[in-house]
Amino acid sequence: MPPEDVDLAIVSHLHFDHCGGLVELPSARVLVQQAEWDAAFAGPLVDFGVFNPDDFDLGHDRQAIDGEHDVFGDGSVVVVPTPGHTAGHQSLLIEGRLLLTGDACYCRLALELDSLPPFGHDLEQQRAGFAWLRDQEAKGIELVFSHDADQWAELPTEL
Repeated sequence: MPPEDVDLAIVSHLHFDHCGGLVELPSARVLVQQAEWDAAFAGPLVDFGVFNPDDFDLGHDRQAIDGEHDVFGDGSVVVVPTPGHTAGHQSLLIEGRLLLTGDACYCRLALELDSLPPFGHDLEQQRAGFAWLRDQEAKGIELVFSHDADQWAELPTEL
């Protein structure tokens, strides 16, 4: 599918490495937590370089949500708030069996060691998110980490 035909982009959060490709999706409606959108324009966070509106405020139609959201109304794709890394971080549950964690937890080793990054919006929220991720995994949901090179090397190329 050509990028211009993509009509929906769900971003976990608005750091460049998770939203920088929006420029390639000119027709996409962007689905983002309202808390994330608001935080991404906060003066000190922009001044410090945590957020750069030039990466994501590109004129797309935007659907701001507040909390859990069933994207298609059939439970196949559900946005789940996982704040901590950022104010409005969200993860994506696919078909009730696969959870794209975004930066709720960077990698398997961090989850196993309960090792939070040294920075974040709210480390206590992120620690609670780690516990929630472990609960999801105990229920049989497969976690896919955004920054786990070992896991990515083992993922199938087709679903």
